[in-house]
Amino acid sequence: MTLFTNRMRLVASQIACLFALFSASSLSAQSGWQSDCGSGQYELVGAGINAQISYDLAIPDGMSADSIVVEVVGKGVVVPTQCTFSSDSEPAAIEVGIGLIPIGSGSHLTTVFRRTMAAASTITVATDDPANTWSVVAYIYKADDSGVSSVGEFASYYIHRADWTTSYSLAPAISPRDVIVRIPITDLNTDSRVAIVSASAGGVSASETVSISDLGGRLRIVELVLSDVPADATSVQVDVSSPNPASGGPSGDSFVFGIGVSSHCDGACLPPAILSYDYVTPVSPIVTWEDVPGAIRYEVCGRPIGTSDWRCHTRTVNSKRFFNMIPGIGHEIIVRVQCADGSISEYSAADTIYAAPLRESGLLQEVQLSEVYPNPAANEVFIKIDGQQGKTLVQIRDLSGRIVAMQQAGQGEQQLRLDVSSQPSGMYLVHIQDAAGSRTERLLVAH
Repeated sequence: MTLFTNRMRLVASQIACLFALFSASSLSAQSGWQSDCGSGQYELVGAGINAQISYDLAIPDGMSADSIVVEVVGKGVVVPTQCTFSSDSEPAAIEVGIGLIPIGSGSHLTTVFRRTMAAASTITVATDDPANTWSVVAYIYKADDSGVSSVGEFASYYIHRADWTTSYSLAPAISPRDVIVRIPITDLNTDSRVAIVSASAGGVSASETVSISDLGGRLRIVELVLSDVPADATSVQVDVSSPNPASGGPSGDSFVFGIGVSSHCDGACLPPAILSYDYVTPVSPIVTWEDVPGAIRYEVCGRPIGTSDWRCHTRTVNSKRFFNMIPGIGHEIIVRVQCADGSISEYSAADTIYAAPLRESGLLQEVQLSEVYPNPAANEVFIKIDGQQGKTLVQIRDLSGRIVAMQQAGQGEQQLRLDVSSQPSGMYLVHIQDAAGSRTERLLVAH
């Protein structure tokens, strides 16, 4: 009777401890993660460690990791209350457990110990109750340029004879991609009870029924691969089931699990290629580049070869007119894009262009259009015109159509100067009219 009484007191004490921890911090602030495109690469390794006093978990290429989140799961009538984490790169540290409330009819206690650790080759874990310590799992995060995003939750759910479902967001993409769902499941028994996991996105689905562990005692990492998920799919639905045998199907096991989702997003924010140059005048091309779906803005830059300073412009459309190229000197053009997920691509490879010879530009020699410079302008603006068609009228108008400056030129090539120093900063239109017709140039005034 004394042994029974002491055992019940221990159980009651641990239940009170776990529920106090749960009410204070739930699953803690570090119960999951979400990484943008290009920074979401992770690996998942683990082992079943039931009844081992301590366990050394090897971390593949662990010294190149940015960080490693390690978690240990305990489950039973009684559970461990603390876990010691150490590695070959940092000293031992003690973490207390976080209790999980069961989904369904689970009656055992469950606790999760979790710690973020530095790069390491081997991580050692040890709890104060090895007999009820079931698994150790490590999430290994590495920064690279592989074009992968990821989202997930660490071991956060304890389920028995119930169903669970939720959705996770996918990063934007411009082509079909693979979506990989990894589900570490702790405490699968060997008595024919099962766990059923499935995932679906964009009409593509995969599922698996598992009944035994494959990473030592009581741990299995299930991996579902959804191939060629359409680019317009924005989320993946994950379902985990511990079936109720009353429905006539298999009997569901009692287990703890987490979720990790990774997806390729190559092309979501890659640098666009420059497509064409449309010469309005021999020294003024309109540069057009690939239109990236979901782009927020572009930055296009140019400079004469041999100079070090780029002159950059922000655009919301995939084209930009450049002015006043220097004949005979090559000019480099580069462009990059910011995407809807917040990521910014690298700059494209530089394209080199030259001012077009007059005959090759597709323009008639006697109808050279004007050049407006500097643009942007602060105080004065110069308009170079070819007055072979007779008199030329130049007007600067604001966007409401009001004329803010005007000047007329006689026949023959001339350069006009107009004062804009008293005009507010903003966009204006330079209207040029002669016997050959009229045309309009944009002018930005920036004081």
